[in-house]
Amino acid sequence: MKIPAVLLSVCCLVSTASARIGETPAECAARYGEPVSFDADDQSQTFRKGNMMVVAYFHEGRCDMIVFSKLGRGEELSDNEIEVLLDANGGGRKWKRRAVFSIDEIWDTDDNELIAQRATANGMLFILTRAHYERDETKRKREEREKLNGF
Repeated sequence: MKIPAVLLSVCCLVSTASARIGETPAECAARYGEPVSFDADDQSQTFRKGNMMVVAYFHEGRCDMIVFSKLGRGEELSDNEIEVLLDANGGGRKWKRRAVFSIDEIWDTDDNELIAQRATANGMLFILTRAHYERDETKRKREEREKLNGF
């Protein structure tokens, strides 16, 4: 019985330490401080830490999308800051930049489980799970079909 308990403990430590994506609201509050706002509709909490605003979105009690931006007007995340944030949220995975025809920069992990986007228009960095992306795509397509119902 002690071996499974030890393995469970190790697994919990690895998953908690490996990424900010996947953390619970309590773990995010411990990392970023008490939330400055909540949005029950989209299951998000907004935090301020240093000169950053962090918005964490939760699904089934775990963060599956996180958005980083600087608080100063017109300030953007530097390439170095983006690299640090990607590494911190990658859970040890390697990120690769996608070759896309866009003004935004897009990355994904080698296992395609995480996606990141630097939105040039607003200077925000979005990091999300593949599952979050797929849920959003399914919802978007359903809403498009509903709008076109009867055409």
